[in-house]
Amino acid sequence: MTEKRYGVLCRLPGKGKDQIVLVTRQSRKEWIHPKGHRIPGMSGPASARREAYEEGGLKGRVFAHRKVVVLCGQGSKKILLTLYDMRVDKLLKRWPESRKRERIVVSVAKAGRMSYGRFWVMGSEKAAYRGGCQSLPEPPEGAIRLGR
Repeated sequence: MTEKRYGVLCRLPGKGKDQIVLVTRQSRKEWIHPKGHRIPGMSGPASARREAYEEGGLKGRVFAHRKVVVLCGQGSKKILLTLYDMRVDKLLKRWPESRKRERIVVSVAKAGRMSYGRFWVMGSEKAAYRGGCQSLPEPPEGAIRLGR
């Protein structure tokens, strides 16, 4: 059975180019995008926004129509992960998991090298990966590209 999880690709608008916010996993020093299970009574995008707040102290707008869906392998489990585009408006100094996780702001290119590999956010692009993303077809104009 495939589990569903929801998360966000956190874009911090800047002068010239956006940057990406990543957080560490609780168990080890690996940089990831905030994500988690759907919260009962909340939509996927709302659950993803809550995860961004809890895991990274991030406040902002989630664009539900701009997302990427990937099939992950975590041990023997399969996870269908939906990552929504999020424009970060505020980085909080303290947040619920601030003692368990670190947060970093990096360039889009560096985020791709530090996290999943290569994918784009816009529409409903799909990819499958195990420990990384397989390459996707060329992105639509205006898409955010992460990675090589």
